[in-house]
Amino acid sequence: MSNMKKVQRSRMMITKRMLGQGYVVCFTDSKTQRNFCYPIDDFHDWLESNTNCLNTSSWKDDGVYNWHYVPQKYFDFLNDFEEKTIPADMPISVVRDYRPNHRIDDLRHYKRNYGHCLVDDNISEYIKDEESKRRYKGLSAWIKKKRSEYKNWLIIDSIGNPEEDIDHIIDGDCMDEEEVWELQNMEFIFYPNLEHYFEKNNYDDREYLIKILQKLPKRPVDKS
Repeated sequence: MSNMKKVQRSRMMITKRMLGQGYVVCFTDSKTQRNFCYPIDDFHDWLESNTNCLNTSSWKDDGVYNWHYVPQKYFDFLNDFEEKTIPADMPISVVRDYRPNHRIDDLRHYKRNYGHCLVDDNISEYIKDEESKRRYKGLSAWIKKKRSEYKNWLIIDSIGNPEEDIDHIIDGDCMDEEEVWELQNMEFIFYPNLEHYFEKNNYDDREYLIKILQKLPKRPVDKS
């Protein structure tokens, strides 16, 4: 790899503008603290054969995909490229190649402020801070899109992710399993309608919601 262009990133990523130019991406996995330097072109080929990432709108439209930390199955590729350390003087890109949508960082910001991911359509009416208003503008519309993509993912997952054309099966884009996993870890609300959780067969979704509700701040006891 001595003749290749090594660049440092804060996380595992891939971007179209690096393909075919001999780039090697170095990063430290935030979860395991393991270091890796992997060739971007080889990673692209592995993703194409082993994941659905390159079929997502994030890759097709934005030309970038990024993981907050490494999902377990990706070590099948990365293990061959582990490094003891990453040189401290390696150039660090200032470009934010965050995946799959920069809006996921806005949702994290919202959750830190309000303790949950349930953003309603009238958010601009109860947020007074102008900077937050600008940051959260359109966030509820993005969340609706993610919920639709999640439903499509459930459909494809239930039929085994067939190779043939699936436009007749789903309507719109489909979420990928890495994004589902990431949003679940953020305690994203996939179903905003309460009726869904009372349906007999939605036991897992009820348990998921209960865990989220249990973490919400409790009303302080009035000691007056």
